[in-house]
Amino acid sequence: MLGSAAKRPALRDALAAVERENLADITRVFEVATEHGWVKKNFAAESVAAVWHGLVLGHYLPELAEGVLDPGDWAAAASEAMLHLMFDDLVGR
Repeated sequence: MLGSAAKRPALRDALAAVERENLADITRVFEVATEHGWVKKNFAAESVAAVWHGLVLGHYLPELAEGVLDPGDWAAAASEAMLHLMFDDLVGR
């Protein structure tokens, strides 16, 4: 659907509105975590939410790159990146 929206302004605008709402929802969740001290002090909720959302949207990449990307390695790298952004500590190391 994202590819179809590239050349269709009305579809692009509709998708953009939905994505803005999704990003705002994710940001609110991260803001609650910040208020409770569950994440690092200099946590940039909007930016981390955008990275997280990008990872969610890109979860299909290992499947498309079958034989090139290992889905387990991709998931581990994505998790490690999010843990670092949220806590500065790489949990599980």
